[in-house]
Amino acid sequence: MNANEISPKANARLKRIKTVSNILMMLFAVGVLLYGLATLIAIVNWVATGSVVGDTAKTRIPMFLPKYRILANFCMVITFVLGFLMAWFGRKLFRLYGRGQLFSPENISCLRKIAWTFILSAVATALWVAIQNPQNSHGFGLDDASQMIDKLPALWGSLLVFVDWAFPALLIFFFAWIMDEGRKIQEEQELTV
Repeated sequence: MNANEISPKANARLKRIKTVSNILMMLFAVGVLLYGLATLIAIVNWVATGSVVGDTAKTRIPMFLPKYRILANFCMVITFVLGFLMAWFGRKLFRLYGRGQLFSPENISCLRKIAWTFILSAVATALWVAIQNPQNSHGFGLDDASQMIDKLPALWGSLLVFVDWAFPALLIFFFAWIMDEGRKIQEEQELTV
C-alpha cells in the first residue's frame, strides 16, 4: 500500500466526517442568511426609526439611559455583524472539512477568525451589559444571569460576561494552535519519508 493511499477503514471515517461537515455547513449557511437579514433589518430600523433597541419594558423603565442610546444601537448592530461573521467562517470551515481538508492552513485560519469574532463579541456583550440602565429589571434577556449581574456593579457584571464569552475563544485559539502544530509535524514527517 502506498503511503498516500487511504485504507478502507480510514476512508469510511473520512466519509462520515464529510457527511456531517456538509450538514453543518448547510446549517451555518442558514445562519449566514439569518444574521445577514437581521443585520440589514437592524440597520434599516435604525435609519428609519432612529433606534434598533426597543424599550418596551413592562416597567416603563428604558433598558438604556438616553446618553447610551447610540452606543446601545451600535452594540446591537455589531452583535448581528459578528454573528454573521461567525456563521460565515463556520460555514467556510465545514466546507473545507466536507472537501476532506482536515488540517490545512485554511482550516486553522478559519478557526482563528472564529476565535477573534468570539473575542469581539465578548467586548460588545460586556459593553452592552455595562451601559444598561441599572433600574431596568429585564437585564439583557437571561433572567437568572441578569438578576445576578444586576446585583453586581456594572463593571463586575461586564467583566463576568466578557470572561464568559472569551473563554470559548481561548479554547478555539488553543485548538487552532494544536492543529497548526500537528500540520507542521505531519509535513515534516512527509518530507522525511
